[in-house]
Formats: sequence, C-alpha cells, structure tokens
Amino acid sequence: MSSILFIMISLIINVVIAILGIVPSFFLTVINVQVLGVFNGFLISLLGESLGAIISFYIYRKGFKQVPNSLLNKYPKIKLYTTAPDKQMWLLIIGLRIFPYMPSGLVTYVGAMSRISIINFTIFSTIGKIPAMIIEVFGSILAIYGLNTWGINIIFVAIGLFLIYKTTTKLKKK
Repeated sequence: MSSILFIMISLIINVVIAILGIVPSFFLTVINVQVLGVFNGFLISLLGESLGAIISFYIYRKGFKQVPNSLLNKYPKIKLYTTAPDKQMWLLIIGLRIFPYMPSGLVTYVGAMSRISIINFTIFSTIGKIPAMIIEVFGSILAIYGLNTWGINIIFVAIGLFLIYKTTTKLKKK
C-alpha cells in the first residue's frame, strides 16, 4: 500500500472515530507510528484527530443545537461550561484535551454546546491535543516494545486537572 493511500485511510478512520466520540484512537496512533515512523506517525495522528474534532464539532453543533434546558439542568457542570466565554473555554478545552485517553467526543460535545467559535475551538483543541498526542506516540513506542507509560500519563493528567480546576473556579466566581 502506498504511503499516500495509507495516510488518507488513516485520516478517514480518525474522522470516523471522532464522530463516534467514544472509540479510542490510540490503536490508530500505534499503527501510524509503526507504519510511518515516530515523527510522521505523530503528524498524521495529530492531523487526523484535529480534522476529526473539527468535523464532529460541526456535526454536533448542528445536530444538538437545541439541547433542552431541562437536560442541561441535570448536569450543572456541563451547563456551566456551555455558557462560558471563550476566555475560559480555552483553558477548559486545552485541559480536557491534555488527558491522553479522554474520550474526544465528550470534549467536542462540550465545545459544540458552548458559544465558542469553530475557529477558536480548532485552535484550542489542537493545542491541547499536542501533549496528548506526544503521550500517545510515546505510549505507542512503549507498547510496541512492551513497556509501561504510567509515569508520563500521571504528569499530564495532573496538568489537565489543574487547568480544569482553574477554569471551573473562574466560572463559579462569575
């Protein structure tokens, strides 16, 4: 199979994974790293996840535009996030994206339900995806060689939790 065809298939699979929202993409990152090498595997995985986030954001926003208030009232944190201005949303989106194995559909859903523009969502989401993708690529290398990734995962989970905490406390003050 040619590299171009492989890359196109990988990107399409990443978009489908993002739209589904609950399927982890880690297995695809492992395959990308094995087939394309570390650097190219990283770039294609990041590009695929970013494209998937943009497309699923658009679909979620159009499909769930009229979410009933009664549903949002059941989940006060999600309602808090969906009404947040871009100034706070960037911390939240980056914080959630940093989690290496966070279901991307949840992050995209929260973004799509908020007032954030698709441009800002794309920027913040991709920035947050970079460290998570580094973890996934590093994890892919370790998985290929049968080693453990817990230490680096804990560091990024702590950073993500801190950013989410900062965002939540700022939103509660308003």
